[in-house]
Amino acid sequence: SKPILTFRPEEEFAAYLAGKTQEKTGVIPVIEQVLAERDDVQIVAIPRYTEQMEILRESFQDRIIVSHSSIDGPSLLYYTTIFIGGGGTMTTEAALLGVPTFSFYPSEPFVVLKYLIRKGFVKLVRDPNELAMKILETLDNIKDEKRKQSERAERLVETFEDPIRVITAEIEKAV
Repeated sequence: SKPILTFRPEEEFAAYLAGKTQEKTGVIPVIEQVLAERDDVQIVAIPRYTEQMEILRESFQDRIIVSHSSIDGPSLLYYTTIFIGGGGTMTTEAALLGVPTFSFYPSEPFVVLKYLIRKGFVKLVRDPNELAMKILETLDNIKDEKRKQSERAERLVETFEDPIRVITAEIEKAV
């Protein structure tokens, strides 16, 4: 089966990113470069907006899969070989599920993303050419990259508090 590269374009309309995003979604040149180098990959794009969906479909026709409705993100990430995200939620989920993860977040990373970058769970690469090259390098060494990411993620997740216990304790304190 073909490796699955899942792309989540950046947020284009949020006030906190005003003036920091490109007119066209930033994933287009990255996808173009990856497809020019590799024909053995399946690319899935999960646009945030109709405008992104239309431009991705127009740009790639049937060469990539463009989601037109909401999806079960964690299920898709389970099958994803490499995740490339322009935002936060799916980037975080992918990294913690053990998927080799790249971010091209266009602004100062928020606290969770900063932590994941610092700890090596997410690689921040904003230049489209460099990002495409890093994706291709990761594909060339995917078994080792996936194993290392999965092991790191498992070790980190084991340190997390169980939210049910925390919530239960707080409720019991209040009652």
